[in-house]
Amino acid sequence: MTNIDPILNMLTRGLTHSFQRQRLLASNIANAETPGYERKDVDAPNFAQIMSDANAQAEGAPHVVKGGPVVLEKEFAASSANSLYYASL
Repeated sequence: MTNIDPILNMLTRGLTHSFQRQRLLASNIANAETPGYERKDVDAPNFAQIMSDANAQAEGAPHVVKGGPVVLEKEFAASSANSLYYASL
């Protein structure tokens, strides 16, 4: 019989990461016109880094980085890509 705990942990980590990233991207879009607002994103959107340890438990909030003004086209593109990532899990 196969132990599916590592697989479930890996999927949980991926879904948690994607959910938290989507919240940040939505916040960026909502605050695009706010003076002085800097866009936020997670530090490591790389699938391989998130999934590197299949036995690790789902972690809390990822490391958030700030970086420059919000460009709506880039935020919408990132949000769409993140939605596809989430759906693929």
